[in-house]
Amino acid sequence: MVEKSLDDDLCQATVFCDWQGILMIDSLDKGSTVTGEYYAKLMHRFRGSIKVKRRGKLTQGVPLLRDNAPVLKSRFSKAAIAECDFVKINHQPYSRDLVPCDYLPFPNLKKTLRGTKLRVDDELRAAVERHFADKPN
Repeated sequence: MVEKSLDDDLCQATVFCDWQGILMIDSLDKGSTVTGEYYAKLMHRFRGSIKVKRRGKLTQGVPLLRDNAPVLKSRFSKAAIAECDFVKINHQPYSRDLVPCDYLPFPNLKKTLRGTKLRVDDELRAAVERHFADKPN
């Protein structure tokens, strides 16, 4: 499972996906901060999404590739990942290897949104959801 955050002038979208497609999209209003508590709740919601969209996957173990954001080192985040039985895979900070989330599906999303004028958070949320709507889940 891969988590990737997309920052914009409006809101922040976090997209969770695996090799089969998008599992969950979360968005946070502009000016809000991802705290350890928020991230912990997000992990539990993500676990619920896996349960619904990838039946049986939780019993096999879920590897979670994350970046090196400071919030991910908080005790709340670490506790939530442990509670959800996710296996952490850390994104190497200066690896020359390509990471799937760096070339699929996010550059295509950026291409789709390039030149689009979005005025409010809800427009960005809708654009991201439209982009991924026709992709496999």
